Amino acid sequence: SGKYWSGVSFNNKFYMFNSSIAMQLYDTHANLYTPASTPSTNCSYSAVHKSRVWSAKSDTFPYRLYYSSLSNGEDWTTTGGYVDLPDINQEITGIISWGGYLYIFTETNIYILLGSTPNDFSLRKTNSMVGAIAPRSIKITDIGICFLSRSGVYAFDGNNSNKISVKIET
Repeated sequence: SGKYWSGVSFNNKFYMFNSSIAMQLYDTHANLYTPASTPSTNCSYSAVHKSRVWSAKSDTFPYRLYYSSLSNGEDWTTTGGYVDLPDINQEITGIISWGGYLYIFTETNIYILLGSTPNDFSLRKTNSMVGAIAPRSIKITDIGICFLSRSGVYAFDGNNSNKISVKIET
């Protein structure tokens, strides 16, 4: 673990995540540092969604999604917290915000985050019968979120995934 970095820009700061070390922050004064408040464990993936920084998949809790306090990516305790996948036997393989929702990928499923505040955050499994095996393949496109699964390349419309690599395979 710790091979790749994930990063997000939020409120004129750049937040960087890697499962080997604590979250790193690069600010507008060209300072690189670890803020006093970070997710409780090192994470691999990140996204910005509903004025919060989100991170996911630590070595300790690969099924856990962390969120910062509202409008403050440096504060993970005041109104920050975490949400676990309904099936803690799955590992998160990527996260992405699209169309007003946060989508959480595993190798076999895609979940959607519902709610607007920590009091009502919940995860629901979508109708997708596949998930992503390569986190850097999860991309927003004109046809939805495209990603690589074990059985090919798929486009996800927010609820269902459709295989789009059939022409490549034949």
